[in-house]
Amino acid sequence: MSYEVVLSERAEIHLESIYNWIILNHPANAKKVKDNLISSMMSLSVFPNRGARYRQTEYKFLVSGKFKIVYTVENNQVIILAIE
Repeated sequence: MSYEVVLSERAEIHLESIYNWIILNHPANAKKVKDNLISSMMSLSVFPNRGARYRQTEYKFLVSGKFKIVYTVENNQVIILAIE
């Protein structure tokens, strides 16, 4: 079964902020970091329950490089809530 991966508005803002910060401070790495984050998020379409429990919540998280991708699984969707 394949799940649809959906980014919340907050997660989209986080992704763009991360990209913009890296492009200003380490321009050679910006595209690679963004691509790795997107790849990690998309991998949840196949294995949505592989992440660990996020703090004491019902959410899960997946580590991608130095970042945590916080998400929840609802029906046939993986909803990305935040990127920290």
